[in-house]
Amino acid sequence: MPLPPRMKLLAAQVVPHRPRADLGLHGDPVLRQLMTIMVQHFRLRHIVETGTHLGNTAFFFARQFPELTIWTCEINKTFYRASRNRLRGIRNVRIFNLDSESFLRQILPGLGEGRLYWLDAHWYEDVPLLMELAVIDEDNRPGVVVIDDFFVPNQPQFGFDDYGDGHRIDRAYIRTYVESRRPWLLLPKYGVREPRIKAQLRGHAILLQNIPDPLMVAFSHDQSVERSYTIEAPGRQ
Repeated sequence: MPLPPRMKLLAAQVVPHRPRADLGLHGDPVLRQLMTIMVQHFRLRHIVETGTHLGNTAFFFARQFPELTIWTCEINKTFYRASRNRLRGIRNVRIFNLDSESFLRQILPGLGEGRLYWLDAHWYEDVPLLMELAVIDEDNRPGVVVIDDFFVPNQPQFGFDDYGDGHRIDRAYIRTYVESRRPWLLLPKYGVREPRIKAQLRGHAILLQNIPDPLMVAFSHDQSVERSYTIEAPGRQ
């Protein structure tokens, strides 16, 4: 698939060295802490990433959670080859050169419970996010869905993606999915003035679907979660 103009510069910067875990999840320590809490609290077993790019996020997940299997896809052959080479030898990573819809349809039927989806394939003009959510919806399993580069209202410290023509990654864009699935919704509210945050912040939305209410209530009362995220129960979005 040809690269859009905005991606050509990034493609030119692809290098063969090992991926950098410090760049995974944008180097955001609060988001990383939340991932650890969710992996433990919801007993996650699989992380499914769309949009491998250079492999930094997959590498972070694989190193941080060696007991989990990391499934990741990259549609562009340049980035796929680079990330495949950089992730070579990491036993708990499975990487595919597929578009995200084909990837999800191929692997989801064979996965058991305990999934976290990291949706970050929205670099191309078609913006596959809605189709990804539709496939996850069809699968109808309990899980955690993280949408990267999400617009967070009233939190200008968080960057986000806007592709024009109604393709800003925000609540309006995913409204149909939210109204259908009625997930719990978490949005970040922490700031750049916290001493431990040295990276550029990126917005994200966390959707928790089909998870038993007692488990969700206990999670929502975790102090670090309450301090860093707004939490909306189903029906309040």
